[in-house]
Amino acid sequence: MSPVEIAKSQSSVDSTLGTLLESIDRISRDTRNNILPAPNVLDTVRNKSQSSGTLTGAETRLNSTESIVASAFCKGEIQKDDPRMLLLKDKFSIVEQDFCKRSGIVIPLYGYDIFDGRFRSTGLTTGEINDDYIIGIGDTLVYTFVGSLSNTASVVVNTQGSVVLEKLPPIPAAGKTLGEFKKLLQDQINLYFGATESYVSIGRIREISVIVTGEVKTPGQHRVTALSSILDTIAVAGGVKKTGSLRRIKLKRNKKIIDIDLYNLIQGVSNLPKISMKEGDQIIVPTIGPVVGIVGDIKRPTLIELTSDDSSIDLDSLLTFGGREIRPRGNIYTLATFDEDGSQSVRSVDDDYNFMDGDLLVVSRGRESLVGGVLL
Repeated sequence: MSPVEIAKSQSSVDSTLGTLLESIDRISRDTRNNILPAPNVLDTVRNKSQSSGTLTGAETRLNSTESIVASAFCKGEIQKDDPRMLLLKDKFSIVEQDFCKRSGIVIPLYGYDIFDGRFRSTGLTTGEINDDYIIGIGDTLVYTFVGSLSNTASVVVNTQGSVVLEKLPPIPAAGKTLGEFKKLLQDQINLYFGATESYVSIGRIREISVIVTGEVKTPGQHRVTALSSILDTIAVAGGVKKTGSLRRIKLKRNKKIIDIDLYNLIQGVSNLPKISMKEGDQIIVPTIGPVVGIVGDIKRPTLIELTSDDSSIDLDSLLTFGGREIRPRGNIYTLATFDEDGSQSVRSVDDDYNFMDGDLLVVSRGRESLVGGVLL
């Protein structure tokens, strides 16, 4: 039996509930017997044409048909080399397959849908930009003079890092913040003309080249705007594959390495570091790290990546990732883990247990009983 089945056997149910569970299982079996065949060449071509466009992040969640195929695989009703497994493509990773074989049900990896449906940057950026934005070569500035001079125009920061305005000497801009440039321009206006107010905004953000390598869907060199965040840039590269880590992403800038943990953003614990991309930056997405699973009578069965190879997670934190128990009391916690010889063992766990790589927590209910009620 799988750990889930063992956990269920530890809790007794009344005959009515048991009949209901048997009916649901029978319907599920009947549905699986009608699994759609593997897609033909025409279907593949159609899918490619429909997926072409500006969307960069393909869906990572299984649709209804894919879920039926995955469920059949988890229960051993079809094998990995079955043509119908082609439906799942990159949506059903080898880690998810291993945990589903152990539990008998599909358990999705946590957080990868953050890239679902994100759009590719066009390079055009409009709207208000803060004064702390650092101007660079290729940025387009829009300026307006009001007073003794009256004019509105745009100018591109040239390869020398300066802007050349009519009747004014070249003004250095690259490397300065927008706020610093505004002050410098006003000083020049006061020096040469007086009685004129100047207003400056960014008309178009420059594009830069960055390199994204590792476990992303389209690794290589990509063009993004200078305001693009790390998340934006990874999305342009197609998002992180399920073979990649969300917790150990690295931004390499010159000789400096910045570690990025997307779990902090996904959980709302903290925002990503306020870092905009620079020319020559490299983002490295390593393979996924150690994984722990939680399944059973919880609100969100999921697989969690740990922060490092030797890290662990306590029971309360793991339950939080799973959305907590469906019922607040009367739950049984069962651990499925591996012994030294690689064989799987199942046992109950206490509150002080720390889960490590490969561990699977199964939450089940205790005795189903009705106390103080009247059954009609």
